[in-house]
Amino acid sequence: MNTEQLSHFLLNLYDAVPALGVEQFTRHAFGHLQTLLRFDSGGYVQFSAAENQQLRMTSASAFNIDAERKLRLRMEMLGYEKMHDLRELVSSDPLIQAGFRCPQTAVHGHAGDFGEKHLKDYAVATEALNTLTMVLPSSNGYPMQTLSLWRAKSSARYTSVQCRLANAVLPHIFRAFLTNRELHVGKLYGSQQHSLISGLNGQIMYVDPALSALMFRHYPDWRPPFLPERLHRLLLADFSGVIQDGTLQVRWRQEHGLLFLSLTEVRIQLPLSPAENRVAQLLSEGLSYKEIARTLGNQPATVRNQAHQVYEKLGISGKAALMRYWKTHSAAMH
Repeated sequence: MNTEQLSHFLLNLYDAVPALGVEQFTRHAFGHLQTLLRFDSGGYVQFSAAENQQLRMTSASAFNIDAERKLRLRMEMLGYEKMHDLRELVSSDPLIQAGFRCPQTAVHGHAGDFGEKHLKDYAVATEALNTLTMVLPSSNGYPMQTLSLWRAKSSARYTSVQCRLANAVLPHIFRAFLTNRELHVGKLYGSQQHSLISGLNGQIMYVDPALSALMFRHYPDWRPPFLPERLHRLLLADFSGVIQDGTLQVRWRQEHGLLFLSLTEVRIQLPLSPAENRVAQLLSEGLSYKEIARTLGNQPATVRNQAHQVYEKLGISGKAALMRYWKTHSAAMH
């Protein structure tokens, strides 16, 4: 591929980023790439680390394969990756390890070359005997990403020429995938963080980098890249577009067969006692502790303690914040 052909390829790719929906862009990007590298199926995956340093596939998009079946087989037959000190990746997949050691460089191999039966069994089961992979390690707030291209035929090995071509093109595919997903989340939720996109079956196709830790904390048994089962059930049973799951508020919307979610962690407010409610009301009117104490026949120290209880229960700090809060929420406090 010469410089002019590469420029034409990239213009076509980036023109599609804002124009196409998430699934349409996935098909377009992989189909566009297929004209260059001649593969049978492909996958784009984001990984995030849980507290135990275990890496999980937090989102995945696939081309020409049953994504749910492949992902579940991978978890069952290869297990999860682990990260040590952000420098060493431990994986049953030798190409992911090789790609991690040589980031942004295409690596390739045949499943039979690694000498391990479970790897060949997995490759046969998922029609991926020959694989070309590139890994982008986590940086600038983004999680580790991989892009893999699979060939089903044992004889269809990748060449060094194709790897050089992949080195020129795949970094742009990574950037285009992320930008496409961020644009479509932004159209629905603006710049709000903690957003994700999934299929109706719960398979996550994009997750905001800030969201993974929140999800692991609220759903200890979460097995990405699928939505937590409890959250998925709540979404399928809801038609309002807003649900509360513990301290998570979830706004969601179904569009083009996909679920677009925005998750926010909210503080559960404890009810005020009658005495605290009266103190809060008087504080909101601008009275001092001494003035409130005279009004209620209490000591200023007692009023001060009650005021601090009010601030803590409402999740606010100080009298000015209380006055703003009371102005918009006082009806609900009575």
